[in-house]
Amino acid sequence: MPGEFDIIARHFQQAGLAADPARDKGVVLGIGDDCALLTVPRGQQLAISMDVLVEGVHFPPQAPAEGQATRSSMSSAASLS
Repeated sequence: MPGEFDIIARHFQQAGLAADPARDKGVVLGIGDDCALLTVPRGQQLAISMDVLVEGVHFPPQAPAEGQATRSSMSSAASLS
């Protein structure tokens, strides 16, 4: 099974598909490990992070919503460090 970075390279790092910091002035750091950095507004940066968590894989099927929300938030926050 391909790893996360293999999937990113295969589907998102093709020419013209993902934002390129060398070409797109508003992109500081393009697609990579779950996070991108954008310049908006001028002089500031916006970090965008996302992860997919699957029931039965990343948390138990009967996990309460609070636990799912906490794990999702922590997973995305970890991509910022």
